[in-house]
Amino acid sequence: MATRIKFNKPPLSRDGLLKLMAGRNLSVTTKEEQSKARKALQKVGYYRLSGYMPVFQVGGDGADKHDFLPGTTLTKILDLYKFDTDLRGHLSSALERIEVAFRTSVCDHMCRATGDSHWLLNPANFRGASHAQHLEKFKSAVYDQSQNSEFVKSYFDKYDDPFLPPAWMMRECASFGAWSKLFSDLATSEQKSISDEWTYPAEPGKTAERIDHMMLEKWMHSMVLLRNRCAHHGRIINRIFSFLPPDPSNHPSVKHLFLSCNTDLRTLIVIISIFLKNVDPRNIWLRQLYLLLDTYDDRVDIAKATGFSNAWQTDALWNF
Repeated sequence: MATRIKFNKPPLSRDGLLKLMAGRNLSVTTKEEQSKARKALQKVGYYRLSGYMPVFQVGGDGADKHDFLPGTTLTKILDLYKFDTDLRGHLSSALERIEVAFRTSVCDHMCRATGDSHWLLNPANFRGASHAQHLEKFKSAVYDQSQNSEFVKSYFDKYDDPFLPPAWMMRECASFGAWSKLFSDLATSEQKSISDEWTYPAEPGKTAERIDHMMLEKWMHSMVLLRNRCAHHGRIINRIFSFLPPDPSNHPSVKHLFLSCNTDLRTLIVIISIFLKNVDPRNIWLRQLYLLLDTYDDRVDIAKATGFSNAWQTDALWNF
């Protein structure tokens, strides 16, 4: 482990940041360039923009590692930033639909299977000693909304037993992550029944096969982490994702969509596409994604940014 030192970098003024970028060979000399740079520093911030700079810099461990490559302009950096913003918004629209559908799948199945509107309160519905942790998370989520959510306030105004609202109300309060973790601690038989509602596309003349419950658990976990990154406006391009969603290499209808690398954004886009087929078989999300990539194709290295190939227009995903 490298020796740690005291942080002593002072905050810089916008003029100081302009000088810093210029000193690293980024052209910000004309009035137009300086005006654009000042606006970016004011509305986005240097530190946030710096996350989009490495692909334009020398890199390595040398003293010039932060120097910009010849031909780099602020416009190129801002185009990459705007692409990330637009792509994140498009992914968020899909993740919202997947989250709502998954919460509904879990909640409605357990309500029917147990015949209990308050099955979340019963430890017998969970494996091991996980119930207390789940209950605390759901209780906190409900209480956080007790003053701002009409249906939660209405419940507490009218009822004092049970001490929490029915599961279908709590479904609207707890996060995607809370429901994903709860699913992982349900009985295997319940997980399998829930996964019956999530299937791979049916091959011609065959019945659609369900996504294995263990695969569903891991895939949903990857969706939760991606959703959280999107919700907090984190960068999703030009990065390796550490949460590795497994690929269904033995399923003929989708195995051709998964490439050798499963740590890039493209892999997560494939999983989103499979889930969206379950939510709305006639959705046009992929078509809209293609158009989005095409809009930026002459300004952004799509392959490097997302994990698609250089010939991304021919990817098998577009025929899915």
